[in-house]
Amino acid sequence: MMTCLYRPMAPLSQFIEFFWFHKDLISTHRMERVLPDGTFELVINLDPIPRKLFDRDDLRRYREFRRAWLSGTHSEFIVIDVLPRSSMMGIHFRPGGPPRFSACPPPS
Repeated sequence: MMTCLYRPMAPLSQFIEFFWFHKDLISTHRMERVLPDGTFELVINLDPIPRKLFDRDDLRRYREFRRAWLSGTHSEFIVIDVLPRSSMMGIHFRPGGPPRFSACPPPS
């Protein structure tokens, strides 16, 4: 397993806290709760297998995501899958960082 974090320098560091990458993830569990923290993350799946976001109330139900997606602010925990030997990368934005990279204005 390989995991890397990269913290960009200014001016990018004003908007992005870090870039992350993991290859051949090793985990002892198949699902993970992600607690809300007020940040956005761009996640890029480097594997052909879709990733799952489970329904908190019924873990048999889920939505699939392929290639890449944005994970944004939420008020409750989310449940995601943890696939063995998976490879992913992403960008962890600072609060307020994503609108700087979007053609859409932030909500008011």
